Amino acid sequence: MICVSIQKTGFEKTVRILSSPVTEMAELRLDLSDYATDEVVRLCSMPVPVIATCRCGISGEAKADRQLSAAIHAGAAFVDIELGMTARLAGKLIAEAEGAGCRIIRSYHDFDGTPELETLVSKVRECLEGHADIVKIVTTAIHDDDPAKVLSLYSAPESKGLEGRLVAFAMGEKGKNSRMDSLAAGAPFIYASTGGCPTAPGQPDIREACHEIYGNDLPLRLMDGTIRIPRSKSTLQREIMASALAGECYKVDSEDLCDDVEAALGAASIIIGKMKEDIDENNVEKQ
Repeated sequence: MICVSIQKTGFEKTVRILSSPVTEMAELRLDLSDYATDEVVRLCSMPVPVIATCRCGISGEAKADRQLSAAIHAGAAFVDIELGMTARLAGKLIAEAEGAGCRIIRSYHDFDGTPELETLVSKVRECLEGHADIVKIVTTAIHDDDPAKVLSLYSAPESKGLEGRLVAFAMGEKGKNSRMDSLAAGAPFIYASTGGCPTAPGQPDIREACHEIYGNDLPLRLMDGTIRIPRSKSTLQREIMASALAGECYKVDSEDLCDDVEAALGAASIIIGKMKEDIDENNVEKQ
């Protein structure tokens, strides 16, 4: 599953993203956005599963408390609570989440590198002790072997029982492949960006992620809500010719143009031209 991570996006555009059939689930980076609290409530009330995330180091503790609490009670599917969050706030939000049926992601991020496996394993334990429904361990790949080190958590004895509940990968260019590899290893979802605005280094665009996972690009609707359905070449040719026989020009989108379609358009132009000539001749005869 692909989780679209949304940041610095206005409320109306975010509604369109969450309403798109392409969006399987989404993360609202509340620390990187300017939603009013009532807008957070409306976004987290939508049918699509939402992860509410608000990093205290960016937003400050007051905003994180206010917006994460609102998201939890509005129906967010998940709340992301960092290991680095103060015990007071983390305890408060955990209690609220458990009371509201909101699943808890306990997350650990290392933006400077990738520590030794023993440290990563200890972070897994710390997340589980912190009421985690899903454990998220993310590091930064500096060395070539860093991605493999993080991915080895999936097979570590300490991760037994975490099948489908562990999200572990490395950020950065060297760690980019580990995002997709984590899915194969058992991660329930990966994060992807939209509109060219990644929320973390190495995060793929939603189109890239769809292509890698499903073998195609966005199939029905772009994230801005514009409908774009691929057209069958033979169907399009028939529609062009039918319009021509009715004396009308058929408008074709540039994305649908190919040699066969252009040939049909050329034939249609000849048909319409001939029909106009016949009409003109008939009018002359009547005069």
